Amino acid sequence: MQRGFAPVILVLVLALLSVGLAYFYGVKQGKQSLPIALVSPSPESVVCTQDALQCPDGSYVGRTGPNCEFVCPGNETDKWKTYTDEVLGYSLKYPSDILVRYVCEQEGFILSRRSRVQTEDVVNMASCARDSKYDVEITISEKPVKPKSDEVYTVTETEVGVDGVKAKRFTSVLKEGALGPYEERFITVHIPKRGIVYQLHWGWDEKEEVFDRVLATFKFTY
Repeated sequence: MQRGFAPVILVLVLALLSVGLAYFYGVKQGKQSLPIALVSPSPESVVCTQDALQCPDGSYVGRTGPNCEFVCPGNETDKWKTYTDEVLGYSLKYPSDILVRYVCEQEGFILSRRSRVQTEDVVNMASCARDSKYDVEITISEKPVKPKSDEVYTVTETEVGVDGVKAKRFTSVLKEGALGPYEERFITVHIPKRGIVYQLHWGWDEKEEVFDRVLATFKFTY
């Protein structure tokens, strides 16, 4: 009886081995026939160096894109008006759509915010009657008064670069509870050059970002 079952068992074992080998071989062949997708690196995977470029508007940008290029934002100052003072040797740009230039005897460069009814870009006046500063003014002095904190204003001093010259920027903020008709906030920049100091005043606190772009256009002409 044992001799009768031995050939049957042997046949079953061989059959199972054949099926297993055939399945394994088929799966292996199927895997080899699967298409291989080649993945190329995307442009976003490029790693650029971390240097920066200062754009004409004063902002800084890093390298971007597949070619690691500097891309500056649209330079709106190209459409601004240019003022040049041949005597004092400087020039700058300003947005004439929101600022009007006032020309008065014995006064320096003056800008005032444009009203809704004003259409002219330059207003000529015999005298700039005033009891305070205009929105934008440029004056010169050999010994300017350095803004300091007092009972009315808190003054913060920082160093900035203007056309390659180390300048001082003073931001004056009105103290809470200070009495009187004072400006809420204004900026004064002192730029030393040729033995004098160019003083830039900006009194339009809602448009401080505009002043930053105006200041970036300030250039010495000689």
